[in-house]
This record gives sequence, C-alpha cells and structure tokens, in this order.
Amino acid sequence: MMRTKKSLIFTYTVIFAVLCAIVFYPFYRNGRSFVWCAGGQDGIAQHLNALVYWGQYIREFFGNMIHGHFKFPMWDMSIGYGGDILATLNYYAIGDPLNLIYVFSNKHNAEYFYQVLYFVRMYLVGISFIAYGLYMKKDNKGILCGSLIYLFCGFFFKACLRHPFFLNPMIYFPLMLIGVEKIFRKERPYLLMFMATLGAISNFYFFYMLTLFTVIYAAIRYHNYEKIKNFFKVFFKFAGWYLLGIGLSAVILLPVLIGFSGNGRTSSGMNYFTYFYYPMTYYKAAVHQFIGYEAIERATSMNYVALSLLAAVALFVQKKKGRIDLKIALIIGIAGLLLPPIAYVFHGFSYPMNRWIFALSFVMGAIVMEMCQDLLKLSIWQEIGMAVLCVIYIVTSYYIVEERTKELKVILAVLVGSFLILLLMNHIEFFKKGPFHHVAMLGIVCVSIGIAGYFNFSTKESAVIGDYLESGKVWNYLEKDGAKLLTSADNQGFYRSEAYGANQYNWGLSYHTPTTTNYLSVTDGNVSKALRQTETMGYFYTFKFRKLDKRKGFMSLYGVKYVTFPLKEKVSKKDFRLIKKQGNFGLYENKKVLPFGYTYDSYVRESEYEKLNGIDREQTMLSSAIVEDQDKIGVQKNVPQKLSKVEEVGSDYKITKSPKNRVWKIKIPAVAATKKQKVYIRLEGMSSIKEKNQVRRHKLPTGVNANTLSARFHGKSFLLPNEQQGGTYYFGKRTFLLPANGKKGTLKIDLKAPGYYTIDKISVITIDKAEINKAIEQRQKSEHLKNISYDMGNHFSGTITTKGRRILCIPIAYSKGWKAYDHGQKVEVKKVNGMFLGIELKKGKHTIRLDYVTPGLKAGAGITVISLCILVVLAGKRRKITKGNC
Repeated sequence: MMRTKKSLIFTYTVIFAVLCAIVFYPFYRNGRSFVWCAGGQDGIAQHLNALVYWGQYIREFFGNMIHGHFKFPMWDMSIGYGGDILATLNYYAIGDPLNLIYVFSNKHNAEYFYQVLYFVRMYLVGISFIAYGLYMKKDNKGILCGSLIYLFCGFFFKACLRHPFFLNPMIYFPLMLIGVEKIFRKERPYLLMFMATLGAISNFYFFYMLTLFTVIYAAIRYHNYEKIKNFFKVFFKFAGWYLLGIGLSAVILLPVLIGFSGNGRTSSGMNYFTYFYYPMTYYKAAVHQFIGYEAIERATSMNYVALSLLAAVALFVQKKKGRIDLKIALIIGIAGLLLPPIAYVFHGFSYPMNRWIFALSFVMGAIVMEMCQDLLKLSIWQEIGMAVLCVIYIVTSYYIVEERTKELKVILAVLVGSFLILLLMNHIEFFKKGPFHHVAMLGIVCVSIGIAGYFNFSTKESAVIGDYLESGKVWNYLEKDGAKLLTSADNQGFYRSEAYGANQYNWGLSYHTPTTTNYLSVTDGNVSKALRQTETMGYFYTFKFRKLDKRKGFMSLYGVKYVTFPLKEKVSKKDFRLIKKQGNFGLYENKKVLPFGYTYDSYVRESEYEKLNGIDREQTMLSSAIVEDQDKIGVQKNVPQKLSKVEEVGSDYKITKSPKNRVWKIKIPAVAATKKQKVYIRLEGMSSIKEKNQVRRHKLPTGVNANTLSARFHGKSFLLPNEQQGGTYYFGKRTFLLPANGKKGTLKIDLKAPGYYTIDKISVITIDKAEINKAIEQRQKSEHLKNISYDMGNHFSGTITTKGRRILCIPIAYSKGWKAYDHGQKVEVKKVNGMFLGIELKKGKHTIRLDYVTPGLKAGAGITVISLCILVVLAGKRRKITKGNC
C-alpha cells in the first residue's frame, strides 16, 4: 500500500476529493458560494472585487500592447480616495501566480474561478506537505496522515475559507523548509531562493511570518548538520541565498513595503509587552479548541485531529532520546498561543494575532508523520500519558466548560475513541495483522475531519453558511441598492460618487468609479486621519469608511458630484438635480460640488485645525487651505472659522457597568434653532472597555471587533462604530456628530456588548445653513482648473489663471509618487486639506501637469535586475564547479 510516490499522490488525491465532498456538502446543498460576506465583508468587497479588477487590468494591458499602445496604469481613483494599484492590491491579488487565471474571468463568472482556485490551493497545501515528507524520507502512511492534518486544521476551517489567499503560506512553508534542508545538505540552493521570491511577491504580510518560521526551523535543525564553530559561515550562506531571493522580488516587494509604511491600519499604539496574558476565558476555551471546532479570540483556530494530540503525548513520553526538534517546535508554538508578547512578535509587531498558527498546524502534522509507526507499538508510559490526557479533557469539561454542548461531547468521544482504537491496535493480535492498523489510523484522521466539517458548516450545528453569498448571484450583491446606477454617471474618471441606501464597500473598484468608500487593508494614513477628523458616522476604523453623512461642505470639497438616494427620501432641489431613476433609487447631481482643482488665498495650520469640532473644521476648510505646520506658504495666514454655536450638555458621562437592558439614556435639552440652521449632537471621546482595570492587571483584553452601537433620537437611528479598547481595530476614543432637530429629548444608545462605557463630553451644535452655502459659493467662484485631462491612470493636467498668489487643491489623495509641473518646470507638491495634492501658484497663467510613478518601483526594478545578474553569475560558477568535480 502506497509503496511509491505515485501511489501516495493517487491515494491523497482520492481521499482529498472525498473529504472535500463531505466537508463542503452543506455549501452545495444550500446553494452557497465560497465568497464570504458577513455584513458586506472581505469576500466580496475585497477579495473577489480585487481579483476581478486584476483580471481586467491584465486584459487591458495586453490589449493596449497588441494595438501598439503601451499603457501601464499605476494609480486608480477608484481605490479609496485614489490609491496606488500595486501597493494596495498586492495584498489580495497582484503577485500570486495562481491569480493570473482571472485574466479569463468576468464579473459574472469570477465566483466560479474563485471556488475552483480555492480547491486548487487546498490540494497544493497537501502536495507541499507530501513533498516535504518524501524529501525527509518519512513513511508514506505517516506522510498521508500528516498532510491531511496539516490541511484540514482550524486555520483552514475558520480563516482560509474567508480569505483564500491565506492558503498560500501553507503551500509555501513546507517547500521553504525543503530549501533549508537542501542548503544544509550542500545540495542546490535555488529552492529556498525561489520560495523567498515567490513568498515576497505574493503577500508581504505572510512573507514576514514565513521568514521568521524558516529562521526558527533552520536554528532548530542546525545541530543535525553543523558544528557551532561554523555558525557564521552557514548563516551567511543562508542569508546570501535568501536575500538574493528577496532581491529578485524587489520590483514588487519594495513598492509594497513603501506603501505599507504609510498605512493607516495600525493598532492602538499600546506596548503589548506590558500585557502578559489573556483573560482566563481564552485559556479555558483554548484547552478544548485544540481539538474542537469553535474559533476563539485573536484568530485562534486550532481544530487539530485528536490523533495529533495523542501523538504529541507519545512524543514527549517516549523512552528513547531524540526527536528534540519536534519537541522544541511544539513548545514554541504552544508558547505563542499562551503569551501575547510572542504572538505580538509572530504577527509582525502590530498586535497579538494568531494568524501565524498555520506553522503550528505544520508541526502537528509533522508529529503524526514522525510518530505514525510508533503509535503501533506504544510503551506502557505512552499509554498512561494518553489516558491521563483523556481524563484531563473529561474533567475539565465538567469543571471548566460552562455549557456541555453536543459539540463538546463529540470532541470527547472522538478523543477517547481514537485512544481506544490505538490500544486495540497495540494489544489485540487480530488488529495487528495486515494493513488494518494503517487503514484504521487513516480512518481516525478522515472521520475526525468529516466530523469537524459537520460542526463547522452544517446548518444544524452552525450558522456559518449564512455568511456566504448565494451561488450564481455573488456579483449582484455588490451592484444592488443603487450602486450600479452610479456607474452610468459621467464622472470623467475623477469626480466621486456616493450611494446612500447602499452599504457595500469598494463597489466602484471594478467599474473604475471613484467613490468615498474604502475597505482595503493597505490604506494611506493621511486619508484615514483626515476622514476621522470629519467626525462622520461612516468612519468605522482606520481602513474602513464610507459616505460623508450628507455633509454638504465636505461633499463639495472632496469632489462628490453624483449621489444616489432612495426615491422616498426628500432631496433638496437647491442642492441636487435628479438625472435618472432606476428601481427605488434616483441618480442626482450635486450642484454644490467644487471644480476638480480649486484655489485658496489663505491657509490655516493643521495644529489649529485639529482643535476645532467637526462642524468648524468643515467651515474652516471651505474658507482656507489646511496645510502642515512645517510648510512655508506664500499666501495669507487665516484664523480658524468658529461659526458654530456650542451648548454643552455635560461632561464626563460614565457608566460603571452597562445596564441590564443595555440601553444608555441621556437627556438632551432643547436649543434655540430655526429651520435655517443645522443642529448636531456631538458625542466627544466615546470609549469602552470590556473589563474594569484591565490594564492595571497586565491582562490583554480580547475586545469586541466592530462593536457598533445603535443610537436613537426623535425617531432617527444612527450607527456608532465603537471598538472596545484592546480590540483588534481599536485606535483611540471616538467622536461623532449626530444630526438632530434642536428639540429636547432622550438620546438612547443601545450597548451591543456588556462593559464599561464613557463619553468625555456631550454638546449640541448649531450652524446657519446660509454660512455653509456662502462658503461653498465663495470657493466655487475662486480661480479653478479648466481644460482638465485625465487618462484614468498616471497623468492629470489642467490650466488655470490666478490674480495673485494661490494654493491650488486637487482632490486626489496625496502621495510622494505624484510629481507636479507648471509649464514643464517641476514644482513642489504639498499635502493640503489633510489628504489632497496641493500646489502653490504665483500670479499669472499656469499649465499644470501631474505624473505618477509608484514609489520604489524604479529602484525595485533595478534591484531585481542586479539580483538576476548575480544569480546568472553564481549559477554559471556553480555549474563549472559541478562539471569539474565530475
């Protein structure tokens, strides 16, 4: 049985197909795709969207080449408020060679490419592990069991189905380890170099983890091949080939790293080394989740086959010495699970997150692969160790786990059943004969995986299926609720659109339609900060935001020309012109939008701007350019506009603990307001924690991601994104502006999760509508760009005549990749209004041209070419040496 490589691959292929049919049957039965979309989440808004975009990009690029036009777009206005294509979309699509298949896809069939490629990636994970096992000359039966354990782990069930590219590091990791072994054995070193290149261009996020774990693996394996005195010689040999691989990837990796360096996605800035442990609930859950099916905090999804846990016990209780490598690897992995500082390092020094856990999955698979034969001849101490493990699980189930669910009972049954089968194979002569024991071992693994699939995806045991979109209708979800209507607007490739009544993110990406939505992991920090300062409710966290709450001033300043509203909604004819109706929505043109390139004759420093409330910030930006404190500006300095009237309701609102009904009631007094005024309730400095004094105890709180509260005032409802301190996306206290009517009433805030809440200050703010309109009209009348030309990519131009010194603001997201020219002469590009391109102009006529080149692309290409030359030289020398030895 499985005596050859071919038979092993064949057996793996058959078992893989059967297990996939079992595990994914609920998707087929319920007509669901693999595109995750819980609340408009990553699967459709990010992954599939980016892949469709990438397919279009490749087709258009080669289509232009065929017709004799070399066009290499590096910038796209439909990425957030404008973004670099490579730096932003490498995380999802660009660089992974498997994604080249999307060149044949379109919006309607892409979901099928998505699903087929998911199975291909899954299959390659197992093949990669098998390749490692064969190279290490392990038993084929152990290799097969180990490959299935590695593939069908909790990381696969919980993370990879949501994010298919999370399977890539699982493919690359075993191959990188083979590369390490080859260098230790003085064989050809190219595999490690090639895998470093592939990992680096595919996804920088996982490449960091792959690098870290490859180094740890090499350190653990060092004693098997080399003496300590040779350490530096071996180190430089490894480092040289690995760095050469990184050098080959530089054309992609360097621009991506530069883009990431200005990323708005950050943690709360806390030093996680001051937090030494998780809440006790984490550790209680982790004990059973090791072979269980429920994910716990910090993306901790283990779900290892019970056999692997029994094999780990056998490994540590064995009489003979050796296998120290596996023991060390397992100890490091367990430490990473238990201690936040280690997870912090494994996750790239951002925040403790256990997405590195695929490496531990490899260790568990490798343990079974190594111990497969030993499990058929257990010592008495190994059997006792396994029995103790089973007793511990049973006891903790009754004294630690609060609810003894069906799932928990099955976990215990699988564990105890696996142990009893091992005992039978060790002590009953009948079960020792023939291939039965190997079939039984494989059966334990397959049955365990099938049960895990049932508890993860069955509609009887899980609600997970409901988070995935209906098969055959995936793209319709992104286009619904009026979003597609906006694609018919003539925005000239740069004016932005907003879809009110639509809750999807990044809907304009594949239509190349600029919008105000963004949900992309690599998002410029300037954009994030500027939008946070608007104090709108559509700002969820640093890389997830949408819409401008119909704030007239900001919509005008940010170039929002087209809007869709539900037809039932009252829309001001003074502000918006109806263009088209479709279904329940209407397409409107914003009459107040500013020309795409407007000017100022005065400025305000950022530090002064930041002291204002959101309403006064809007008014100040309408009257003066907001510039960085260190910039030298040749126009008049202005004072911030403080035109709003603020009536403080009170300060230091605290809830020591959320009320039983989880409704926070706050009395809002009436204010003297007319129909000609806009009224807002300002909630300043909202914050919440899960447990009191959690910082003092040096305990890392788990937090609640996207803890969106619901507020109600006079029949209007508002969503308030309020991440808890310690949550993955927490970035500080929040401030919100809620539109109101000036009447007194009770503001009711529904608290989603129990905890401790506080608001630093509550105010009622009024502003005259006339002041807003006056400021907008004044800015519309200012000198502005004319004859605008934009090639939907890297080149933007226009002409303007000024009567004096002016600051020109072009509402394209600021990036160092933009270079500006006036009559062909290079001029300095400044950051104005927090996130846009600004150019200081003297009196007279100007012809402005903007050219964009991805920062780091030229330098990266140079490094790649040099690295390729070095590789050719080294390969030539190595070939000569090899021939000479022959």
